[in-house]
Amino acid sequence: MMIHRLTAVSIFAVLNALAFPSKSEAQATSDVNFNGNITATIAIEVGSPANPTPSIGFSPNSTSGKAQLIGTADVSISCTTTVFFFSVSVPQRIAAPSGFDDTFRKARIRSGNRMTTAEVGSSTGFPGWGDSFPEPLSISGCISEPLVVEMIAGSANAQSNPVGSYIYKVTLTATPQ
Repeated sequence: MMIHRLTAVSIFAVLNALAFPSKSEAQATSDVNFNGNITATIAIEVGSPANPTPSIGFSPNSTSGKAQLIGTADVSISCTTTVFFFSVSVPQRIAAPSGFDDTFRKARIRSGNRMTTAEVGSSTGFPGWGDSFPEPLSISGCISEPLVVEMIAGSANAQSNPVGSYIYKVTLTATPQ
């Protein structure tokens, strides 16, 4: 009887091994990696040979005589696509001394007489900054002369600018048409 049991257990063990192979024998995995590059159709570089770095400064408002912060920068582009829409963001304060009033902030990008703008606050009391062109600026083809990005920050009620460091950021976006 012992031999019959041993034989039966052995038969079940052999059948189990044949019917249910171990995991290491039944499975294999492999990773398939997909790689690719999308090349940029436009490159934007701040600066030009004539104006390599952005400039920033204070000037009195010609109407009120009150202080305002003004910045300008040339932006050079090189591209492979022929038409782009350009837009700018409202100037974002990164750093300014406590007490600096910038309730009016505006940025614009221009190519010759054409431009697009973004602003917050009222341009009343800021001569030369009352224009409003919210539609993106369309540039056909890559142009050799730089685009000009300008910004202003201040308040018609400001008396003077506090001493300290002033940093603002304007984001320029180029979208292929």
